[in-house]
Amino acid sequence: MNEKPIGSSYATGREGWTSPQRDKAKEGTDAKAGTEPRDTMRELAEGVKHTASDLAGQARHAAESRVSVGKDQAIDRLGAVANAVRKTGEHLREAGDGSFTDYFDRAASQVDNAASYLRRKSVAEVMGDVESFARSEPALFLGAAFAAGLLGGRFLKSSKTPATSGARGAGAGAESKSPGAT
Repeated sequence: MNEKPIGSSYATGREGWTSPQRDKAKEGTDAKAGTEPRDTMRELAEGVKHTASDLAGQARHAAESRVSVGKDQAIDRLGAVANAVRKTGEHLREAGDGSFTDYFDRAASQVDNAASYLRRKSVAEVMGDVESFARSEPALFLGAAFAAGLLGGRFLKSSKTPATSGARGAGAGAESKSPGAT
């Protein structure tokens, strides 16, 4: 057996060191132990703060760019809605039913105004305006949010693909027929 005693110089990794050399090395380590770990921890904390700050900046930039893309898409969709409402009014006017055409014209104008408002304002300004409105008119804000949620849910429900709604219906116990079935 080639075991080395625990207290020997082999166990400490300081082969060939005399006791005074070992004591002096230990004293140097003890002197550094008071400041070196603190400096290391301070440097580590600064590095973590810097990394966290960089990550937060990257996340903020990514979120701002996504919101900006969403804002541009909303502007495009609002423009399409305004055109559809306007064409509906024109179609009614051509058909000779002019009783509601003014409403359609005003609605199209309001949707156009909303699109131009979004075009003029930054995302932060829009959020500030929404917060201000919510504070000044909380009941109206909650009612509008509720109505928007209902309309959004209805829109999402109506835009489901037939395969998705058929699979859901079949899972709920309803029979689904394939196009060729009789």
